[in-house]
Amino acid sequence: MKRMEQYIREIDSEIPIWWLAVAKEPEEAKKRNIEVWHCIVNGRQIKTFVLDKEGFQKEVKEALGSK
Repeated sequence: MKRMEQYIREIDSEIPIWWLAVAKEPEEAKKRNIEVWHCIVNGRQIKTFVLDKEGFQKEVKEALGSK
């Protein structure tokens, strides 16, 4: 999770990041159709694994509407 945050912050240092604890907020997770370890940006699930930094950041940029 920290790596995801780091990579997202490299794209936009001001973007709000909210961590949803599925075990503590199961109804919120269900409402948003989120499972454990999903990364959602602007309502879009990021499917690229975080260890693929370039791919992950590319997909995040696309979700943010960046170049």
